Amino acid sequence: MNNYKLIYILFLFPICLFAQIKPTKYTLQKIVKNSVVEMKNGKLSLPSNKSWEFNNIDSLYFKKDTLNAFVYKKGTKHKSLCEVVDWTFYRKNALVFGQGSNCKEPPTRKVTRNPEDYYT
Repeated sequence: MNNYKLIYILFLFPICLFAQIKPTKYTLQKIVKNSVVEMKNGKLSLPSNKSWEFNNIDSLYFKKDTLNAFVYKKGTKHKSLCEVVDWTFYRKNALVFGQGSNCKEPPTRKVTRNPEDYYT
């Protein structure tokens, strides 16, 4: 029985330590690079399947110091978030800010204005 505990500790402990490592700058750059939306005929489709979505219930997006982003797999767009703030990366160092509501039928989205909603 003690052998099983020892094996369990030897394999589980390194995995738990590795899971706690913070992402590096390179890893974050790679994630953003994979999130860049391709323009079609010089135009963006907002929001895109690659957009990062943030829950904005009770305007917490604007009040919290830590945000959790949701990025869905290609082809699966879930509407589980009621009030949404989204970031759509259209270049390496640039994104479009957007807001929408999925609770009402039909879903609505605030107008994206240039240059107010475009960030670098």
